[in-house]
Amino acid sequence: MAAFRAELQKAHHRHDLALCLLIPGIVVLWVGGLAPADPEELAKGYSALLYSLPVIEAILMPVMMAVLASRLWDMEIKGNTAKLLYTLQSRRSLFAGKAVFGVLEVLLVTVLELACVP
Repeated sequence: MAAFRAELQKAHHRHDLALCLLIPGIVVLWVGGLAPADPEELAKGYSALLYSLPVIEAILMPVMMAVLASRLWDMEIKGNTAKLLYTLQSRRSLFAGKAVFGVLEVLLVTVLELACVP
């Protein structure tokens, strides 16, 4: 629990919440830009959404996951403090805190994107 709280404090300084809100915003704008404007094509708009959304997710989701994963270890790598952290807490708790926090970030992005689909 202490490792998760530490990750939460670090994420607050890294502005990870802004990044988790930015990715669904980009997806909504991108899909909205692909929406048909012609009234005849608007009837097929939902099927166009179901075709374009997975393509955009296939492009953006791996990039977003890589960015979030690198930001999780960013402070430890730049400050060369990973060995110091291992002396203060167990490796298991450090990795567990980072894994839980990473899963929650991805879950937040996924829930926000699913909320924007309707």
